[in-house]
Amino acid sequence: MRSFILAVLLVVAPLAAGVYAADTMAVDVDPYVKVATARAKAEIAIRDGMVQFDMQNNSWNASWQGVDVTYNKISRMLEEARNQENQKGDQADRQFVNDSNTKQQTVRADLDELGRVEGNRTLADQKLREAQRQWDNLGGVFANIRGIEEQWKNSKLELSLLVTNYASIETRAIEIRGQAAAAVGMAKAAKADWEAKFSEVEKFVAGRLPAAK
Repeated sequence: MRSFILAVLLVVAPLAAGVYAADTMAVDVDPYVKVATARAKAEIAIRDGMVQFDMQNNSWNASWQGVDVTYNKISRMLEEARNQENQKGDQADRQFVNDSNTKQQTVRADLDELGRVEGNRTLADQKLREAQRQWDNLGGVFANIRGIEEQWKNSKLELSLLVTNYASIETRAIEIRGQAAAAVGMAKAAKADWEAKFSEVEKFVAGRLPAAK
């Protein structure tokens, strides 16, 4: 009896496994499932990108505002230190005053350089605006393809082309988000650079400013 049961299992098990594998394969290659999956992934990439662009724009603005604020703080600090030193009359440290003037001219030149055509600020702005333009276009492409999907299916056109288009949108969305992130990274780096300049000037004027009241 045991041998009979064993023989039956040896015959039935491979058949059952074959049916399961066939069903799984059928699901894997179903073109409608592939389209739905590709569309969902593209939609997620678009949705996530919209959130990321909002965050990046906020970070972008904060970074460049930080640069301008830091420049103004440096300028005021150097000016106050010079004025304080000049009030000493003949006892004033002329070397410090001259060095302070030189530093003032240098930070002004550095700020101007950021705004030049070849400066980081202008290049970063161009990169971010271009990424935004491409992003807006990509969103339009996704909406158009999504809008004709049912007509595409009803026309019995090749569904693999829909899959390819959705996959391309997903890939491009990730790439554009990377472009925007790189531009914002330039802004963050500039802010960090100016914070370092502030620390340097703060050390330079240490002990030269009037005590805070």
